[in-house]
Amino acid sequence: MPNAEFACSACPTGYSGDGRVCVDEDECLQTSNGGCDLNVACTNTEGGRLCGECPSGYLGSGYMRCVLASDCSASNGGCDPLTACTDTSSGIPECGSCPAGYDGDGASGCEDQDGCVLAAESGEAGCYPGVHCQDVAAPGSGYTCGMCPAGLEGDGVTCAENACFTSNGGCDPRVTCTNAPSELSGRVCGGCPAGYVDEHGDGTSCGEEDGCATQPCFPGVDCTDVPAPGVGATCGACPAGYVASAGAGDSAAACVDVDECAEANGGCDAVATCTNAPGGRACGDCPAGFMGSGEAGCRPITTCADGNGGCHVLTSCTDVSDGVECGECPAGYEGSGYTTCEDIDGCAHEPCFARVECTDVPAPGEGRACRRCPEGYKGDGEICHMCQLEMEIVSSTVVGGRVKRTYLNQVVAELRGFTDPECVPSSQTTFAWSGATSDGAVLALTEEENRASSLRLTFPKSTLSTHLSYSLRLDARVTASPEVQAASALSFYVEPQALVALLTPSEVTTGEDSLVVLDAGGSFDPDEEAGELIYEFRCTRADGTDNCRDHEGELHPATWHTPQIEIYLLGAPDPGLSYSFELVVRKGARESRAVGSVTLSTGPLPVPTIHSLPGKVNRNQKLTLHSAVESAAPESVTRQWSVAVSSGALEAVDLAEAAATSLTQADLVLKAQSLAAGAVYVFKLQVEDAVGVASSSISVAVNLAPAPGSVSVEPSAGTVLDTVFQVVARDWTDDEPPLWYQLKYEVVGHPEKAGMLNDFQPQSHASTIMAEQGDTEQGYAVHLTLQVRDALGAVASNTTRVLVRPADVADEAALTSYVDDKLEQAASQLSNG
Repeated sequence: MPNAEFACSACPTGYSGDGRVCVDEDECLQTSNGGCDLNVACTNTEGGRLCGECPSGYLGSGYMRCVLASDCSASNGGCDPLTACTDTSSGIPECGSCPAGYDGDGASGCEDQDGCVLAAESGEAGCYPGVHCQDVAAPGSGYTCGMCPAGLEGDGVTCAENACFTSNGGCDPRVTCTNAPSELSGRVCGGCPAGYVDEHGDGTSCGEEDGCATQPCFPGVDCTDVPAPGVGATCGACPAGYVASAGAGDSAAACVDVDECAEANGGCDAVATCTNAPGGRACGDCPAGFMGSGEAGCRPITTCADGNGGCHVLTSCTDVSDGVECGECPAGYEGSGYTTCEDIDGCAHEPCFARVECTDVPAPGEGRACRRCPEGYKGDGEICHMCQLEMEIVSSTVVGGRVKRTYLNQVVAELRGFTDPECVPSSQTTFAWSGATSDGAVLALTEEENRASSLRLTFPKSTLSTHLSYSLRLDARVTASPEVQAASALSFYVEPQALVALLTPSEVTTGEDSLVVLDAGGSFDPDEEAGELIYEFRCTRADGTDNCRDHEGELHPATWHTPQIEIYLLGAPDPGLSYSFELVVRKGARESRAVGSVTLSTGPLPVPTIHSLPGKVNRNQKLTLHSAVESAAPESVTRQWSVAVSSGALEAVDLAEAAATSLTQADLVLKAQSLAAGAVYVFKLQVEDAVGVASSSISVAVNLAPAPGSVSVEPSAGTVLDTVFQVVARDWTDDEPPLWYQLKYEVVGHPEKAGMLNDFQPQSHASTIMAEQGDTEQGYAVHLTLQVRDALGAVASNTTRVLVRPADVADEAALTSYVDDKLEQAASQLSNG
């Protein structure tokens, strides 16, 4: 029948097509082994398939399920891996009891008993509020408590207030503070160290011990206290007429009288009697037939016509009935006038202040001249008053009373000088830092590690202890006058930081039977405290069925205590099934968490690649990351960039703010100054196409500028176009050598008067002559700035000050001649190499 219409029904089971043409389906390829047990062979047939027999040692049917002859042989018969499995005649395995330290039973599963939960449920006090409770992992039992909160001390179960926590408990920073709840003050202050005296008798204030307070020196001898931490005093020379006693060395602590008469008749006239006295001697009268005195001299009775009558040439002579009479010595002299007139020593009785030089005024003048007062004093040289030295802590890394252990922590003080401009300035000042911690320990500060004798106290990274409060004190002394001093104090708390848990990769899309590796090895402790990190992975399936079973049906442990896990997961017959992993990282009482997921897919996943970078990048330069993607479905590819802090930085990066490009482009460009110097970041590119999701990551380290050293300039003052200044850089260090040094100058108050003295060079020292003098109103000050650059271009700088005075010339013509001469000398030196 021409043009007749008809309809074909669907192809029979096992075939596919439109009814007109039906083609046999290969069931063995369409589903997991055609629905046969995975242990048997699947053979395709017309319209169906055949399942092979279970292999030797297995029971059951290939069409349904093949099980080992022993029900306990596979997956421990479904019993918890920690329990025993026993075959029974019914074919249903019997599970043993969970071991000690676990709850549950062998059939439903054994879970670690949480000692913290059990303590709470039983009404036990447990850990102190706010203290982390850590379960003791099975097969152990119970729990342990972490550290007491800041300001408290104890075993974690019992915590009491630590009175020593803040400002060393009110004790002097030099003494040990011991927490003592039974005391009214809550603490006990230790004794003051050698060289100091307990001013209040309770250890709260240690003043310098005055070694002269007990008057250890001989009466009339100058006593000088030995500055702390030294002990005692030093005595000046014995007074005239005395010498140090045997065994006293040069000390005048004990002086004995000198018998002046034993030598040259004590200076008395040879015909007079010399009588020894304490500290001196007495001369007797001249005998009969002589005139004068035993002190001034005895001479035969004569007349003025004969050698001025024996009177001193500076005196007058008058004849009298029994001889002659000599006049008085003139002004500025002392003596009898008979034989001697000696210049009066205006310094004989030490009229000047201690340590002030006295100069006698030569006769016929009278008196003396005292030089200026010692450093740190003011006055006329005879009377000097101690000045008040001012010092203040001007900057530090302390924020809100707290510091981070992994920072380079510094405290910087500034010596302001004397409050009175009339004080004699100090040529040198000595500095000494001291301190204690809230656990009662005295700090052992050194010059090498902490620069403890400078205005800048330094604590290198990771040298402070967390959970402790530090009390610091800086003492400054005028070196030439140690009794002139100032002090400043500061306290801070070392705050612990949270652990950083990093799970790599955090999101994984892969195919069935692929090995999945989850790595937590990048997790770290920012405080770098002693002890190992404890890792724990927890796995769950997104569909809520079972826990993490692989394609063999094996139930994996719910928890792994390892930094890395490798596992095959079940995908078919439900592609897209996902598993979630929680990483818990612990150290002591601290813990941190990270989550990740694994999604199973079918077909080839995209393969993203981030091009490698040099080892480090500079913070002041933009960062560009290039990427490429291999994909089976390139038209559907999408990208997304993200970043995480690996180490060295406390704050996350706002990538949307920092990026100069879209976060969905192939290349990522970050603006300069977006990353923290010294930190390490992990950049991740996640790529998705029609098949699935994949990711790639790369670590980027940010270069640190050179670590600051010191800069010295000798001399500190000089003359323009004449003085050669020697500039030396010391102790500058960096991980990216070699270092290069540049030197610039700027006249203080005149930024337009600036220039280059030496461009970057490998030498750390330079000799230079200043072509610009300082401004008179600025005290002739000129700033010298040293810049230090490492091999990657990171730069650090240090500015110091010198005084550049004008040349001492009479007029402009002389100045022109002076400048011409100096320029000619410079040209000659250059021509001679």
